[in-house]
Amino acid sequence: VECDAKQVESARYLLDQDEVDIDLQDYSVHEVVSVLKEYLSLLPVPLIPWECSEVLTEIYTGHHNTGGPLKYTQQGQRVDMRDTLSTMPHPHRVMLGHVIRLLRQMCNTTGTCADTTRVSELSIVLAPSLTHNTSLAAAWVVKDIILAHEDLFICG
Repeated sequence: VECDAKQVESARYLLDQDEVDIDLQDYSVHEVVSVLKEYLSLLPVPLIPWECSEVLTEIYTGHHNTGGPLKYTQQGQRVDMRDTLSTMPHPHRVMLGHVIRLLRQMCNTTGTCADTTRVSELSIVLAPSLTHNTSLAAAWVVKDIILAHEDLFICG
C-alpha cells in the first residue's frame, strides 16, 4: 500500500520524540506501520526474541516442536504466554508493551480492539518484524498478544 512520503516522515518525527502518549489521528495505519516496521528492522535482536517466539508459537498452536500435543484451556494458555513474555529481557518487555499499546490505539481509540479484522491485518504485517518469524502461527500469536494485552503484560 502506498503511503504519503511527507506523512511518513512526519510520523517518523513524531515517533522519534520520547513521548508516551502520541496522537496519531492525522496518520493512516499504513503510514504508522511503515515507520514502525522501519524501526523494528533496525533492531539487532527481534523485539520478541526467537526463543520466546518459538515457545509462544508452541503454546498458541498447542504443539511442542517435537510434535506432542499440549492440552490448554484459554486461561492456561494465557498464563503460559504471560510467563513466557516475562522471561524476555526487561527492555524488550517494556518496548513491546509500548508497541502493543500503539497498535491497540490504531485499532480502536477506546482501546478495546473491537475491530478484530484490523488486529489480524496488523498482526500479519508486523509479526515478521516483531519476531523474525514469517509463519502464520507467529501472526496469530501477535494477534493474541494485542487482544489480551491486559492479561499478558507486566511492563514494570
